[in-house]
Parts: sequence; C-alpha cells; structure tokens
Amino acid sequence: MKVININQCYLYLNKKFNKKGLELSKHDFYTMVSHLLNVSFLNAKMVTLINGNVFNKLKKYSKKLITGMPIQYVLNSANFCGFDMYVDSSVLIPRFDSEALIPIIVKEVLDNDNVLDLCSGSGALGIATVKLAEEQNKFLNLTCADISEKALNISKKNCYKNYVNAKFVLSDLFDKIDEKFDVIICNPPYVKNSEYEGLDKMVKDFEPKLALVSGDSGLEFYEKIIPQLKDHLTYRGKIYFEYGLHQENDIKKLLIKDFRCIKIIKDNSGNNRFISAVKRD
Repeated sequence: MKVININQCYLYLNKKFNKKGLELSKHDFYTMVSHLLNVSFLNAKMVTLINGNVFNKLKKYSKKLITGMPIQYVLNSANFCGFDMYVDSSVLIPRFDSEALIPIIVKEVLDNDNVLDLCSGSGALGIATVKLAEEQNKFLNLTCADISEKALNISKKNCYKNYVNAKFVLSDLFDKIDEKFDVIICNPPYVKNSEYEGLDKMVKDFEPKLALVSGDSGLEFYEKIIPQLKDHLTYRGKIYFEYGLHQENDIKKLLIKDFRCIKIIKDNSGNNRFISAVKRD
C-alpha cells in the first residue's frame, strides 16, 4: 500500500486552501489525523507516515472543511467533558464553555435522581452529567426530550455510544411529558431574530436555526418553559438553564415567583452563562 509523508500530505492539502485564500490550520489537520487513526491529538502530531487510504479520507474531509464547515461536523464528532459525541447539522455543536455547568450539577444531584435534558439536541448535557455522576457513585435516571426527531435520534445514538441508559420523548417542550423530575437541564434557543444575521458565519451557515433562534426578544422559550416547571419538578427540584449574554435579569424575574436560591454561574470564558434555581416549597 502506498505510504505518504505526513508533512507532504499537509503541504498538498494546504495548497488547496491557499487557492481559496485560506490556510489549513495545523490544529485542524492533526485533529483529522487523530480521528482517522484513532489516536490522541499528541500522538497524531508524532505520526510521520500515513497510508493512501488515510490520505484519501483527509482529502475528502478537507473538501468539506474548505467550505467553512466546522470540523466537528466534518468528522461527525465533538468532545464534551471528555466524552465523544456524534454531531451533524441537525444539532448544535456542544461548546467547551458549556462544560462549566456539568460539575456543578454533579455536585448537587443525589443518587437515583430523575434528570430531564429538555431541548436535548445531541444529548451532551444530560450524558455528561450522568457519566460524571457515575464516577461519584451517583446513578441517575436520564430522559432526553426534543421537538426534532432528527435531534432526538442523535441523543439516542450518543447515549448508546457512551453507555448511558435513557428514555427519549419527542415533544414540543412539555407537551408530551407527564412525569416529574428532580433535575431539569435546559439549553433552549435564545438568539434574537435581530441577532441571527450577525452570528459567526460557521454558526449561521451550518448549525440548525431551529435550535438557535427564539424570536424577537430571545426570551420566548423561557417564558413558555418557566410557568410549567412547577408541574414537572419534584419537591425542591432544581432547574439549570443556559442563556445568552445579558439575559440573566429577565430570566430571574420569570423565576422569582416559583423559585428560590437563584444563582448565576459563569462559563469557561468567565461570562455569566447559566442560571440555577430551586422550586419553592
């Protein structure tokens, strides 16, 4: 089988990018190599030779990457809290910044808690919570719910991939959900209509608008969800929301009637990004 020097491979692919006025980043290149060889990123950087089959797949991936497609969609793979998630354009790419919420939830959940990942998308939030709780001998019961059948199928795929047992509900928010939960995690759409055109091109061109855009205020989903939470949380149950920049005060006002212990939590970039609250007695 034909063997190719990896540096020559990079130069060949980068020329394709250069013709478009672009540069193939070494990070993206070695991320692709790491994925194809099933080795760590650091070990991928130590590779000197690849076979023709790997080279052909790198060419295929590069054709997608050159269009501006996020590398996570190119590879159908995103890392979240150390767990590999399948992703495609049916779901948002799990963000590193969102990882900051998971250890906080894990610290506060109790063994055998029932957890709902509402607007689950890839299922990353619920799956990472369950997996990291297991490491602390807390075994959770997960339900994933989404309005999109495609997204819910990806939640299923990722639960299977990460050895997580869960229930799955195709539902427009709580429409098909009758149960009560000890914990609800929710990252709803929160982008305003007016903000959508200003989003990063990678996000706007490739990530699902359904999962991004809320409406004119950006608060429409919180206004729908929060009044229903009291009927879907157990005694002293907890809600954890992700939200957009500067939305916390409006969400606090929506929560204050039925919730106490309202806390703002920062993301991995130091921005206020999450809000948690406990159902009033």
